[in-house]
Amino acid sequence: MPRLTQAFVEKIDLSDSEKTTYIFDEGLTGFGVRVSGDKKIYIAQGRVGGTKVRLKIASHEVLSLEQARIEAKKLLAQMAQGIDPRTQRIAQKAKAVTLGELLEPYIRARKLRPTTIKLYEGALRRCFSDWLQKPITEITKDMVQARHERISNAHGPRGKGEAHANQAMRVLRSLLNYATSVYEDADGRPVMAENPVARLSQAKLWNRNKRRTDFIQREDLKPWFQAVLKLENPIARDFFIVCLLTGLRRNEAAQLKWSDIDLKSKILRLPGDRTKNYEEHLLPLSDYLEALFLRRKNANDALQDAKSEFVFPGTGGKGHLIEVKRAVANVIDESEVKFMTHGLRRTFLTVGESLDISHYTLKRLANHKFGGDVTGGYIQLTVDRLREPMQRITDAILEHAEIKKKGL
Repeated sequence: MPRLTQAFVEKIDLSDSEKTTYIFDEGLTGFGVRVSGDKKIYIAQGRVGGTKVRLKIASHEVLSLEQARIEAKKLLAQMAQGIDPRTQRIAQKAKAVTLGELLEPYIRARKLRPTTIKLYEGALRRCFSDWLQKPITEITKDMVQARHERISNAHGPRGKGEAHANQAMRVLRSLLNYATSVYEDADGRPVMAENPVARLSQAKLWNRNKRRTDFIQREDLKPWFQAVLKLENPIARDFFIVCLLTGLRRNEAAQLKWSDIDLKSKILRLPGDRTKNYEEHLLPLSDYLEALFLRRKNANDALQDAKSEFVFPGTGGKGHLIEVKRAVANVIDESEVKFMTHGLRRTFLTVGESLDISHYTLKRLANHKFGGDVTGGYIQLTVDRLREPMQRITDAILEHAEIKKKGL
């Protein structure tokens, strides 16, 4: 066992590139150099709790022998005290994780949809661009409070800034909650004792955003429906009607595939990977919906080279309907009834409630989670149990719109 010197290390032969060799120092037990391939790496080797621990210090090209020896003494001293330096290194790395570095592992762990990923990326880019290189452990409650106030006031006290601020902070809260559960210090404690976004709840600083309540009033259903039926684009026409008569969310309806529609059993089956709550959504088809889907299916089957797997095909890369702003504007101009596509879902549920359909049935029709409702978790509403209320909602909407079900 030689005493390592700078000259000795420099002269070590690297010709046998496939063999790994360890050369330890005679003067400092546990300090050595690992020779492998075309690399000479300084190491420190000792025992912690009876387990051998070998740590890389640095390449001989990065540190001089004496610099490596000093670092080795520190590491060997820790091991002699029963401290595993590997744990210390992991803890130091965890404390140095930046906000920008946090997003990728969070996305992998949560398996987020592309639209949600886009929302997170947008929030970080617009609202926290100057924090992306900052270690998450340096983000304080005061910083969060100040940034929330700044975003809130970006478009005036009553502008969109308040909604944007809340959304940005919900994104930040989710990311830091993940960090709190994953990254630990050397003692196994979270590197962040508390999520700094908690300040907004503790001090009641969240903006009170008004929940959207737009839906089509009963007296407006007739002009709205008539305007929809006049649309030159049959895809947009049927899309609006399906949204209204099923209560599906816009993206759920736009991504409907023919494999989701069972015309024989008269069931719409939306798989969990395309629903907001990741749970399969089963809906019975009312007679009007059955006729609409049958008409669309026959038209699609009659095509030669342009058949689509989607009920509402689009010209974009995804293959399904994406944008309906122009159709919405045309309906508003024709009917003088202002609406948004998501408002059709509210209209569906509002009509259902007016028919005294039970709360639990409406939640099933909307595919809402029961959350902490223990009773709701016990109630099993099969798709056949939903047929009658589904038909009642369709009939009521068509009655208000003065639409006669011809040719069903």
